[in-house]
Amino acid sequence: MIKPSGTTLSSSTAPASAQLQRLMYCSVSAATPTPASLAQIFAVAQRNNLRDGITSVLLVDGRLLIQFIEGPEPSVQALWARICNDPQHHCIVQLLLHNGATQRLFGSWPMLHGQATRAEMLALVRNAYLSSSTAQRPVWAQSIGPLMILLDGEFSHAFADPPP
Repeated sequence: MIKPSGTTLSSSTAPASAQLQRLMYCSVSAATPTPASLAQIFAVAQRNNLRDGITSVLLVDGRLLIQFIEGPEPSVQALWARICNDPQHHCIVQLLLHNGATQRLFGSWPMLHGQATRAEMLALVRNAYLSSSTAQRPVWAQSIGPLMILLDGEFSHAFADPPP
């Protein structure tokens, strides 16, 4: 079940006519999230996303996370850099990157979130893939192997960054 946060973006943080970037990724959490740790993640994400004009949805199934992010390109890219450098994420796989959208998929909600089954997560990924054009799918072919391993529950360290 996806739960909206209590606050929405204002028109000043999310101009309706602005071009948006969309990014979807999946990752494995370093530790199994607890309800308290998830609540903290959602609170921080809501605050930061409101500040940066980002809307998103985060689905969680045990240690597997899938997030779809949309907003102004500089904001999305800054968030993506933080995610890629966050030691709480392993096996990060970018599934989709799309520029030029003019309408948000998640309205004005800075962070929708919820528990999901693997089947629901795979459906989200499949729908995002099918909604993109062939020119917007270059990452897909490189990502499908690691994605299938993640969705099958096999958390292979072969896709994790080497220790520092």
